[in-house]
Amino acid sequence: MFPNLSNSNTMTLAEELPDWERTARVLQPMAATLFFLSSLRLFVAQLSVRVFPNLGLPAAVLIGLLVVSTPLMAIALRRRCSHPWVISALPAAMATARLAGQVIPHPDVQWVCAALAIALYGVYLPMYAGWLASRERRGIYALTWGMLAAIPLDICLRAILSSADTFFASGALPAVLVILLAGVMFSRTLTWPRRTVREPLTPLPQGGWADGILLAGLGIGMFLGYALFFNASLAGPLANAPYPAAVVTAVATAGLIGSALYYDADSVQLLDQNPLFTALLANLGLIASTALLVLNRPSHWNLPLMAVGLGLLMVDIVLFGRLLVSSSGHPVITAGLGWWLGLLVMLVLLVPLLLYQDERVLIAGAVLAGICGMAAGIRLQSRRCPMRVVRAASWVWVAAVVLLVVTAGALFIQPAGAHPDPRQEITLMTYNIRSGFGADDRFDLRRTAHTILAANADIVALQEVNRGSGLNGFTDDLMVLMDILRPAGYRYWEFGPAANLTYGNAVISRYPIVAGENFPYTTVVLERRSCLATRVKIGGRRLAVYSTHLTHVGHSTPERLQQVQELLALVQPEGLPKAVMGDFNAVPDTAEIRAMLEHFADAYAAVGPPPGYTFPALAPSERIDYIFLSPELTPLGARVMDSRASDHRPVVVQVRLAP
Repeated sequence: MFPNLSNSNTMTLAEELPDWERTARVLQPMAATLFFLSSLRLFVAQLSVRVFPNLGLPAAVLIGLLVVSTPLMAIALRRRCSHPWVISALPAAMATARLAGQVIPHPDVQWVCAALAIALYGVYLPMYAGWLASRERRGIYALTWGMLAAIPLDICLRAILSSADTFFASGALPAVLVILLAGVMFSRTLTWPRRTVREPLTPLPQGGWADGILLAGLGIGMFLGYALFFNASLAGPLANAPYPAAVVTAVATAGLIGSALYYDADSVQLLDQNPLFTALLANLGLIASTALLVLNRPSHWNLPLMAVGLGLLMVDIVLFGRLLVSSSGHPVITAGLGWWLGLLVMLVLLVPLLLYQDERVLIAGAVLAGICGMAAGIRLQSRRCPMRVVRAASWVWVAAVVLLVVTAGALFIQPAGAHPDPRQEITLMTYNIRSGFGADDRFDLRRTAHTILAANADIVALQEVNRGSGLNGFTDDLMVLMDILRPAGYRYWEFGPAANLTYGNAVISRYPIVAGENFPYTTVVLERRSCLATRVKIGGRRLAVYSTHLTHVGHSTPERLQQVQELLALVQPEGLPKAVMGDFNAVPDTAEIRAMLEHFADAYAAVGPPPGYTFPALAPSERIDYIFLSPELTPLGARVMDSRASDHRPVVVQVRLAP
């Protein structure tokens, strides 16, 4: 079935280049992939929290289409942009854009820089694959091993930044980006071959669109599986591990990758000469790694399962890189078309994610992509296969469509009685979660979730929620928390950005949130603050719930008082019962709190035991977190929870709704 490899004269990368030059060749695609992955996470978060709520779904889809369509530009410009200087300049431009988005905190700059980095990678990958990787075997090694090395490096960077002090984390990422930019520029002189060794991979047979679908399925599995699934599942547990363990894991992984660069095993040669077998194996690995992700969620994280899933994903990356240039057509066209289709389907899968806020739709999409990729591989082999195999491949396509319909029904058709029974009494909670960092400066969102579960609150107002910045290793706090809390009945959430597009306030609820709107304060001190206004449906009644976070500068300042005036102007016209919750950064005897008490009741002061201090969590000496209630809500009991999951302690109040 497979060719005899015992007398193979294939020249390996280790035989062609000295060690230091081989390492430098790997550096450029590794750095470019790092910039792409971090930009993709930020882009998805911004698409969810800014573009979709403000401009609507059609505008969000249109912007996404423009960003992911740049591989088509690479196809159009393939004859004019094949110079090595042009290809080497693309990752340098990506590094510059990513660095600019990190050091300039303006939301619009961050949005544009993330989109620009993704667009540049869309041009870079087909150019690199078509004009270098497909021309010599050492080029495909540099591409695949560079992409492979980016995975553990990115994981370790996020784990280290999450484990470090927050001030260190904010300054460490720009430094890392500068170092990577210098490495990209250094590797430029070593990227283009000095001599040509024309040993292209065995091409796939003519397959038309099936060829592109095959490549698209692998692309979806690689980047959806890592950038979106592993982002929530892996960053938090790794950051919570002991710091030496993260370093040892990083060194061991890097050592394995470096060792692999010295050898070209017979198994690798076998895959090179059997691309159809490679395609089937890669898509099977995609389905297997996705299944492990389903089993390995943050609520019950398991190290062995995560290690196996990560290993399968890294193997898929190597197979994807080889298949990307194994085509009977022009390599730039095939690579560009396959990569564009992969990003396009990823964008299509993001649409139900924006509508339903459930990551399981991405898992279903990855499984569907793997099934379609396997079917495409069988169909490409149809001239060599018996007719029964071809018919079986057609049935696989039918099964894939049925699977998609069944999965969509399971995900989006809510069972009867899923909402909690409306009650006269509900529990409210306000909690500044400090992006998941505890009072001991350890990053652990499971502690945060368990604190919320222990309170058994029905509606929770959160502050300092991070949804994808470098502060906590690009972890989406809200998605991790919702994954843990959803089995306890917390099925609804709303987010409002403040300081930047991925950092702000949130409301999570067991009852449906029927409306939500974010209101940034016009008074800015150091960073912008905001108030998230939501309406929660409890049976036949509605409750207006607000989550806010005022400036922390000064004991009592005119700026904070001005923010309170803006808050009152926002909430007073509302005719519903109101609960205003949040971190006011002001003690009870300040002008800011006195202004709130003119219109609302301080729930904890009314029924809670003194003194009710909430900050700092280790030895609280100030009460700066409040739950204010309108006259329609009667406080029945209040407590401050003894929790070290943040630098604030949460406030919990039981209230009775007016009949």
